[in-house]
Amino acid sequence: MPLALRDLDTGLFFDQGEWTTDPRLAQHFKDKRTVEMKVLEYQIKNAELVVLNDEFQILGGTFIPLPPISN
Repeated sequence: MPLALRDLDTGLFFDQGEWTTDPRLAQHFKDKRTVEMKVLEYQIKNAELVVLNDEFQILGGTFIPLPPISN
């Protein structure tokens, strides 16, 4: 099942550095770690990893916290 990244503040899905309302157009990830790396790279403060079914409907989600910046 596809994994996608959603901004909980806007409800938009991540798509190659852009944002879309359509989960079909969202970038799909292979695992949670890859999503966490995108959250860190793009500094997304209120992110959710969502699991999509074959019809691209959301089956569930997990909050992905932005790790604190270390000095």
